Amino acid sequence: MTNVAVFFLGVFLCVPLLVYVILFSLIKGLIRNHKRSVKFAVYGTTPFAFGAVYFSILSIWNVSLLWLMLIGMAIMGISVVSYLWRQDADLHWSKIVAGFWGLNFVLFMCCHALLVTYGVSREVFLAIVR
Repeated sequence: MTNVAVFFLGVFLCVPLLVYVILFSLIKGLIRNHKRSVKFAVYGTTPFAFGAVYFSILSIWNVSLLWLMLIGMAIMGISVVSYLWRQDADLHWSKIVAGFWGLNFVLFMCCHALLVTYGVSREVFLAIVR
């Protein structure tokens, strides 16, 4: 039973887009609101995208950059708060968290796509050279 759980966790960490599609489909079936389904799917997929980027970096370069990723997230949080503060003097936690989480989703999904492209092309190149 634990092997099955580990298998699904590994797949979800490798393919966060699959997590997004599954979450979106489930939530859309439950609440029947497209906009809210997208928001909830993004919020649920962000940790998987973070894990996918972390483990991709770890497997490609064999180095842990968790500290750099966390510092980048802190800088993004500060940027979101600064942007929202300039737009309106009132800061609402819901807007801060939504902006921060959405920005992290976009960043980590783009990084994941770049890392997958780099990793696959690197392996193809090394296979040809050998």
